[in-house]
Amino acid sequence: MKKWMMIPAVVGMIACNSGEGTNNDENTSDSTMVENTGDEMAMAGGELLHFGDTVAFEGAMSTDEMLAVLAEKDSAEVKVKGEILAVCQKKGCWMSMPLSDEESMHVSFDYVFLLPTGGIEGKEVVIEGKVKKSTIGVDHLRHLAEDAGKSQEEIDAITEPETKLSFLATGVTIKS
Repeated sequence: MKKWMMIPAVVGMIACNSGEGTNNDENTSDSTMVENTGDEMAMAGGELLHFGDTVAFEGAMSTDEMLAVLAEKDSAEVKVKGEILAVCQKKGCWMSMPLSDEESMHVSFDYVFLLPTGGIEGKEVVIEGKVKKSTIGVDHLRHLAEDAGKSQEEIDAITEPETKLSFLATGVTIKS
């Protein structure tokens, strides 16, 4: 009878150890972390930090090339390189990339992964996923402004929807 009682214990131990040697972290990194205080991220120069699917810088198009592709259609699957303009200060659930001096593109991750909330602005980045033209409502624009840490006056000044590019990224790679 005692032998039969050992079977569930052995099965349980095997199940607990079956993940050994795998990396189940959402954020895998080739980078050397120098400092990580809270949500601030500091990396050794030239290193790469991956979030979601691993995306290589090689073969990525510029934002101008992406805009040329979107001149002919409303959406496309693309890999784009650029710079991180801003990141959600609450959770790291979105970032923005400049398209020109006046316009930027909103990049979200559908909560599959999150970025650090600080220390990555101005960093070189490559993203892969689906870009599309979208109309963003006033409520959502105000929510984004709040997440970005805008003043109440700036939030209240948002009164009309905007047509913008939105990007749902499956992977992000940041170069420090």
